[in-house]
Amino acid sequence: MKTNNAYRSWSRHAFFVSAAVAALLASPPAAQAHPAQPTPARGTMQTVTPSQAVLPDPGPAPHAAPTPAIGKVEFTYSAPEVSENGDEVTWTWTVRNTGTTKADKVVLTHKTTPVLKAKSVPSACEAGETSVRCEYGTLQAGESREGKAVFNLPADLNSTVQINGRVTWQQQPPS
Repeated sequence: MKTNNAYRSWSRHAFFVSAAVAALLASPPAAQAHPAQPTPARGTMQTVTPSQAVLPDPGPAPHAAPTPAIGKVEFTYSAPEVSENGDEVTWTWTVRNTGTTKADKVVLTHKTTPVLKAKSVPSACEAGETSVRCEYGTLQAGESREGKAVFNLPADLNSTVQINGRVTWQQQPPS
């Protein structure tokens, strides 16, 4: 019996502590104490059972901070087009700012697997040994650019070819 009573006593105290912590976290500052909940006198202990628990009204929900304007740049590739004689593959792409503000220094880098030599690229792009780098400068919100690159396919190629891209940009912090 003592163990059972001790357990009940502990569980009431545990709830009391939990309810007190919850009340402290949810209650308004002391100057604005909730009128429906009496405050016990100093030096007294108030035991609360679950059926008697009354937590103070937390008041109106705080207003969320406004969402900052952001630039978000995305790109897509079209399906590759292979030439009639099978010696070239062409990819076209669209890069678009889907954000709510401009994106600066937009760069889209393309890499093929296996590495292919670029035959032709748009004027905004430069073909390197292992990649094609396209610099688009600033894209306003909703603005897009398109591009097309042609790559040579080696005669001894006996595998699939794929293209992968990575887009980067800079964004000015909100003022």
